[in-house]
Amino acid sequence: MSFRYFKNNHTIFQSRYAFLKGISGTTIIILAGKGFSYLFQLTLTYKFGALVAGIFTIWFTSINILSFLSRWGLDVLAVQLIPKYKTSLNKQWFIVNSIAILSLKITSGLIIIWLIISPWVATIFFHNPSLVIPFKYSAILLIPFNFLFLSAGIHRGFNSYYSFAFIQHFLLHFFSFTFLIIGIRVLFSETSFLSPINAFAAGIVLTAILGIGLLFHQFPRGVSIQPTNDNLFKSGIPFALSNIAFFLLNWMDVLLVAYFLTEVDVGIFNLIMRVALIVSLPILGINSVLGPRISDAFFSKSTQRLKKLFFFSCFTGTLTSLPIFVGLWISHPLILNYFGSEFNNAATPFLILAAAQFFHAATGSAGLCLQMMNHAKDFQNILFIVVIIKLVCGTFLISEYGLYGATLNVLIAVVIWKTATCITLINRYKSFCKKVEVSENG
Repeated sequence: MSFRYFKNNHTIFQSRYAFLKGISGTTIIILAGKGFSYLFQLTLTYKFGALVAGIFTIWFTSINILSFLSRWGLDVLAVQLIPKYKTSLNKQWFIVNSIAILSLKITSGLIIIWLIISPWVATIFFHNPSLVIPFKYSAILLIPFNFLFLSAGIHRGFNSYYSFAFIQHFLLHFFSFTFLIIGIRVLFSETSFLSPINAFAAGIVLTAILGIGLLFHQFPRGVSIQPTNDNLFKSGIPFALSNIAFFLLNWMDVLLVAYFLTEVDVGIFNLIMRVALIVSLPILGINSVLGPRISDAFFSKSTQRLKKLFFFSCFTGTLTSLPIFVGLWISHPLILNYFGSEFNNAATPFLILAAAQFFHAATGSAGLCLQMMNHAKDFQNILFIVVIIKLVCGTFLISEYGLYGATLNVLIAVVIWKTATCITLINRYKSFCKKVEVSENG
């Protein structure tokens, strides 16, 4: 009896150790990737100025919007469905194959549409014809950009946390920064406003190739694909809409700043937003590991595990983000001065953004829990309501108060979004517990 007790405790210890190791390792990789992302943004702003940084930001926003539309939430859906079929490797790889084919079809259709309307978007909406060429780049790069995220999501579904983090969060930014430095020092392309876009494009293509190659390497030989009854297009709708809404929450302010203010303001806002995001970076590592585990706990009907995973995300998010938040608050004058005189008046907006990211991290992985518990539609509805609120408030705040209004709009949206998500999760969790109790007693 005692031997079995110690054996069980040892197994539990190993499982928890692997869990914490996965979170810490993934977080380190993500932090390293974000470091290269900030180096890219710093070099871009320092060498090319806020104007080119603003053009790059608008281009980056456009390709991300196109990607969210055409990926159809399939990268997140893979995180839910692959653990669902953990006992059948044949069905798991059917999901992988089906996701790749469906994404390719949707992406091809959207590329044609974007090529037709992008000149109008550049000249009419942004009043800047020089954006026509960058927008064409968005169409050309959309397929490799999407497959980069799809391959990362599939790795995440298979619990390959490190592969996911390397592909989606590290290699893309490492390669992009490397190509930017090569372009500046070897090709002497500081005068071209397309140089940062070309560097990031090269990073996208190379990372996508490596991500797909790693999947082919892991594909088990001699395994026949077994179809499932999942309607991926229908199942992907709430994930797709949630992704679009989430993206709008993060990038709507950039679009509104670009519309109401100048490209210089876009460059300043984007940079202080990126620096403020450092506060919530640990939650990315937590979510990377938690996603498949939440899905497994849900389909296994383990209510206690679900509860522990959510509270773990809140506790760890608060514990890891608080020191970063305090550090940025103390050192923000030095940070902003380093980027140049253009950022001298951005101290208050920067601190507002940092506070918003701390609240985001401290409230844990509520949205991810809803998605993995088959309540992605709830999360989608919350996000779209917050998007509408953010659009209305942002139109007034940004037009009246400039960058101050943009950052205040971010804080308001984050507080509403995370509070509503936590309340909804608590209610859904209670309903789930009742269903599990009824099924066990009946």
